Amino acid sequence: MNRNYPTKRTVRLLMSQLFHFAIKQDLVEKEYPRYVSLGKTNEKQEKKIFTKEEIDKLFKYVGTLPYIDCVLIMIFTCMRVGELLTIETKNVFLKERYMIGRNKNCKWEK
Repeated sequence: MNRNYPTKRTVRLLMSQLFHFAIKQDLVEKEYPRYVSLGKTNEKQEKKIFTKEEIDKLFKYVGTLPYIDCVLIMIFTCMRVGELLTIETKNVFLKERYMIGRNKNCKWEK
């Protein structure tokens, strides 16, 4: 399976739970997922940072493509989708041009 390690681990966990159920129902005698090797953990992939040209291209489509403004907000604030969706309107200050929310570390290309 050509997937990252956490995905493989999740699939094996699901299979293990299914086999536990099957054993209780006398459908199988052995828990085979226990013998599945997941291999080594994958090396972390380098994160790709949007270039200025790519960001400028996105700005051209504001108002024409749905959610492109949300994509730009996430780029400039380094927020994830869930973080952006949980921001309350009381924490958005349009006149002052800022909002309050939680986010992870942000890397900027200079």
